[in-house]
Amino acid sequence: MKNGFTLMEIIFSILIVSFFATILVNLTDTNVKRSGEALNMVQDGFSFAEIMEKITADYKKLLKTDSAPLAALKNNIENGNSEENTPYYGAYTFDTDYIIFDGTDNETLDTTGDNNTLKIKISYKNQSVTALFTDENI
Repeated sequence: MKNGFTLMEIIFSILIVSFFATILVNLTDTNVKRSGEALNMVQDGFSFAEIMEKITADYKKLLKTDSAPLAALKNNIENGNSEENTPYYGAYTFDTDYIIFDGTDNETLDTTGDNNTLKIKISYKNQSVTALFTDENI
């Protein structure tokens, strides 16, 4: 009758334990590295919402105080992503155009010069939004 384990049994047990330990470390390492992504996406979403809130608040103010609110808003949006300018909305990229809608609800660029509807597309990191601002006098 033998007492204890043989050398082969000990080596084989160590190999099995190390194999499963390696798998466990790889799985948890990936999850730990990616665990902050959701938090970053939420923070980016709040930052993006803050940019849009600042633009919308500026638009409402311009409607009351400026004789050409859409032109002023367009200028502010095109310059509002640089910290040297006032107002500064935040860091973003943009696309602005004056548009009109034809009788079939399709949009086209406004070549009439009326400039009653301003379409903006604001992008921040991996998010973007398109908004329409109109002249109150329509």
